[in-house]
Amino acid sequence: MLFYIETLGCPKNTVDSEVLDSLLRSHGHEPAPAFQEADVILINTCGFIDAAKEESISTILAFASQKRNGQRLMAIGCLAERFREELIQSIPELDQVLGIGQGQELLDVRKQRARPSCAARSRRLARTSKWPMAAMHTAPSARSR
Repeated sequence: MLFYIETLGCPKNTVDSEVLDSLLRSHGHEPAPAFQEADVILINTCGFIDAAKEESISTILAFASQKRNGQRLMAIGCLAERFREELIQSIPELDQVLGIGQGQELLDVRKQRARPSCAARSRRLARTSKWPMAAMHTAPSARSR
């Protein structure tokens, strides 16, 4: 399986992403050179301050808008842990939402079926939701790091 990790937020998230990268590699998975080529896109979110929350939501929506059928999109990290249910309800392209320390569960990713891409619905739901990120109106183009 090819994976792509997008890391947002603090230096701790960078370390968490490196640990996750190592875990996935140790189980025979390989990093994709670009998110478009990945079987799984992992977005390591940050929920520390409002600006970080907004960046996390914008990034999730950007990747959701470019998700191809069969590709899995997952949110991990502190925003994902704190707003798990809201993310699941508001962004249907997310195949899995995991909190801090749940990286081991990613190893079962091959057993899961990817949810179809439906980016327009995600943007509408995120705009009309009553959760803290409801102010997000559009998704910018996803960027490759």
